[in-house]
Amino acid sequence: MDLCFSCQRFNIHSLCQSPGGWGTYQLKLAREGAQAGCSFCRILLDGVLENVPTEGRDNLDGENLRIFLQATRSRTSSSNLASQMKGLQIDGLSAFLASASYKMDGEKPLKGSDATFRICAEKGSYAATTRAIAGRSLGRDPRSPSFLQGLQEWLATCLQHPRCCQTLSGVEKLDPYNAMLPTRCINVTGERLLLEETSKITGSYLTLSHRWTEEAESSQTTRLNVQERQDAGFEVGGLPKAFQDAIWLAQQLSIPYLWIDSICIIQGHESTDWAAEAGKMAGYYQASLFTIAAAHSEGLFPSPTPPFGRRLARVPFFDRAKGGKQRGYFYVYPSRPLDTDYDADVRNGILLRRGWVFQEWLLSRRLVTFAPTGIYFDCQSEFTKNSLGDRLGIPKDPSQYAFLIKPLVKLDRQERLEDSWFDIVEAFSALELTFPQKDRLLALSGIATEFSAAIGSLRPVFDPFICGLWLQDMYRGLLWQARRKYNKHARMDSWIPSWSWASLLAPVSFSFMKRPQTIAVACEIQTFTTRNGAVYPSPIWRGKESSQSSDIASHYPITAEYTNLYIECSLCLVTVLDLFTEKGSASLSVPVPEGPLRKISLGNDGARDICGWACFDDSDFQDQRAFWDGQDTFALHVLTSKPKNGWLEQGLLWGWEPLYMVIFVRRVEDETYRRIGMGGLWGSAAKKRFSSSLRSTIRFV
Repeated sequence: MDLCFSCQRFNIHSLCQSPGGWGTYQLKLAREGAQAGCSFCRILLDGVLENVPTEGRDNLDGENLRIFLQATRSRTSSSNLASQMKGLQIDGLSAFLASASYKMDGEKPLKGSDATFRICAEKGSYAATTRAIAGRSLGRDPRSPSFLQGLQEWLATCLQHPRCCQTLSGVEKLDPYNAMLPTRCINVTGERLLLEETSKITGSYLTLSHRWTEEAESSQTTRLNVQERQDAGFEVGGLPKAFQDAIWLAQQLSIPYLWIDSICIIQGHESTDWAAEAGKMAGYYQASLFTIAAAHSEGLFPSPTPPFGRRLARVPFFDRAKGGKQRGYFYVYPSRPLDTDYDADVRNGILLRRGWVFQEWLLSRRLVTFAPTGIYFDCQSEFTKNSLGDRLGIPKDPSQYAFLIKPLVKLDRQERLEDSWFDIVEAFSALELTFPQKDRLLALSGIATEFSAAIGSLRPVFDPFICGLWLQDMYRGLLWQARRKYNKHARMDSWIPSWSWASLLAPVSFSFMKRPQTIAVACEIQTFTTRNGAVYPSPIWRGKESSQSSDIASHYPITAEYTNLYIECSLCLVTVLDLFTEKGSASLSVPVPEGPLRKISLGNDGARDICGWACFDDSDFQDQRAFWDGQDTFALHVLTSKPKNGWLEQGLLWGWEPLYMVIFVRRVEDETYRRIGMGGLWGSAAKKRFSSSLRSTIRFV
C-alpha cells in the first residue's frame, strides 16, 4: 500500500482553510499507517520522532498525541508581488507533536518533535499550473520527458545571464549554439558513433567530466583505432556506463556532438596529441553548451534511480471545490540542508578529488552533475539547485568552497586578482593526480590561460607564467607554505624546481601572504634559465611596468622548463631549534601562520636567542635530527612585511614589529641553493644581519 485511507483523502486546500492553518493526524493512526506501508505516514512519523529521545518514543501516548501540520510559503517564485499572490504558493509543511488540547491548555509541543518538509509538483501538472504548489520537481526519473523539458528550460534561462555567456576572464563573449568545435568530437546522430575532425566546424556540443577508470582506459582512442573510429565508427555498447548515458542525453536533447577527453584526444605514450590538446581544454569546456559531471561510479543513472536517496510521498492533489476531484499529484519529502548531500556527493565526492576535474569544473559555464542523491545544476549567476528545486545557500565559510560555488568565482576584480590565483593554487594543490610528475602544472593550463587573459584586460603589463607563479607577483608567490595538518610532504622527482609550490606533493597555502600588509621587496630577480641553459628573454621585469614585446607570448607555455631562478639577495646563517608551543607562538610580537613552527636563532656559537619562526616543506625536515647533519641552513630575505591593523588583531597598542619574510635554503654546490621551507625573522639582530650582509646573485633550483 502506497498511501493509507486517510492520506489518500489529504487535501492541501482544506489544510490551508482550517483554523490557524493547522491540521492534525492522530499519532496512533500515523503509526498504523506507517506499519502498513503508507509513505506519507512514514515520512511524517520519521520527521517528528527523529530528534525525540529514543528511550521515550515507545512510551508516547498514541491516543492523545497528534501530529500538527501547517502549510508554509518559504520560497518565492517571482519578484513580482502580483504574481506571488496568485495561487496558494505552498512549498512546505511544518509539523510537531502535541496533545489534542495543547492550544487550549497552553501546553507546549513535545520537545524535539519540530520537523519541516518540502512540497513540489512536476512542471505542467495541475498543482503547478494553478500555482497551488510553488516547489518544482523535474520528476523522479532523470530519463523522463519532464526532466528533459526542465533541463531545457534551465538552459534557456541560463543563456539569458550575461555572466554565463562569457569566458572566465570576462574578455570574450560565448555563443554555445554557434561555437567553434574542438579538434575532434563524437558524432552521436547515427546508429554508430563517429569520431569526427571538427576543428573547422561551428555548432553546439556537450562535454563530459568523469573519473578515469580501468573501463575508461580500455575504451580510449589510440593510434591503433583512431582511423577505424573515424571511418567505420564504433558501438556505444562497449563504452563505460557514464559515456553511454552522456551519449543518450545528448541524443535526447538533439545535440549532435559530445566531447570526451579519453576518446577525442589520441592517447598513448607514442602520441603527441595530448600535449597539443591540453592547452586548448579551457576553450573546449567554456564553449560547450554544458558539461555533464558524472559524480557516481555507476554512470549518470545509477540503479535504483528514484528518489536519489530522498524518501518521497506522492500525495493526490484535489481542486478547490468542496469534495473536489483529484487533479494529479504532488510530492512531499523530508527537508534537510542541501549542503549535506552536496558535500557528500560533490564537494567531497570521488570526482572532485581529481586534479584534472578542477579546471573542468571551474571553466565550464554550465554544469549538470549526476550524483546518487540527486541532480545538481550550476551556472555563473545562480546558486546551485537540485532536481527537486532545493537551492544551496552560501556556507558559513565561503572561502573553503570558493571554487565550487560558481557565482563567487570572478576574475574581473583587479584588487583581488593576485589573491585569486593563490586561492586557485590552494584548492588545486590538495587534489589527486595519477601522473603528478607530468600533470602537476599541465592540469592548470586552461585556468592559467584564462587568468593571463584577465591580467591583460585589467592592466597592460607583461606578466608571464613561470612554474606555477606569475612574474608580477613572484616575490609573494615564492613564500608559499605547506599545510601542516598533512604529515607527508614528498618532493617530486621532476623538472619542477624547489622554489615552486608545484614541486611538493602536498596541499599548500598562501594565506599568510594574503593578509592586509605593506610590503618592501628585499631581493631582485635577475633571470630564469632552463636545464639546458636557455635564458629567459630580457629585460626581466624588475618591479616596474614594461611594454610587452611583440615577439614574446602573453605567457609562457605551462610546460616550459624554467628550472633555475637567478636572484640577487641577502643570505644569513641560521640555527634551527625545537618546536614552538601553541602558547609560545601566540605570545610573539609578530604574526604567525598555522603551526607547528620551529624556532629560529641567528647564533652559531651556541646562543639560543629566538628571533624567527620556520615552516619546513617536505618530510625530510620534519624532525629536529634532520638539522644535525652538519650542513648549513640559510635564510634568504625575500621581502619585509608590516601587517596593517595588527593592533586590532591581538590588542597590541603599537602594532606588530616588521617581519623579514624569508625562504630557508641549503647549498647544493657553489652558489646554487634549494628551498627547504619558509618563515619570518624579526628584531634588531635580524635587521642588522641582513643590512650588513653582502648581496650576491645565487642560482635557485
